[in-house]
Amino acid sequence: MLMLYLNKGAKNWSSQGLYDEEHLVFHNLKDDALIIVREDEKEISRHQYKHVAKKKLDFKNEIGKKVSRTFILRKSVYSDHYHFNFVADKEV
Repeated sequence: MLMLYLNKGAKNWSSQGLYDEEHLVFHNLKDDALIIVREDEKEISRHQYKHVAKKKLDFKNEIGKKVSRTFILRKSVYSDHYHFNFVADKEV
């Protein structure tokens, strides 16, 4: 990110800022990444997810091929929200 700023200056995407009409979604954060949302120098919210479980399921699909699916379950540190995500879907 520093190189982007050095190469592009204020045209760097991280220097553009956010605007009121933007809807922000934080469920795709990496595990343990902390995002602090501020407005007018006042903290509005924090977003952070901790890993709870990762499981792999093997089964046969409707045409009889073996399929595996992996999912990850994470919990928000600052709310009661959970994030459930399939991370793989492939035929074995």
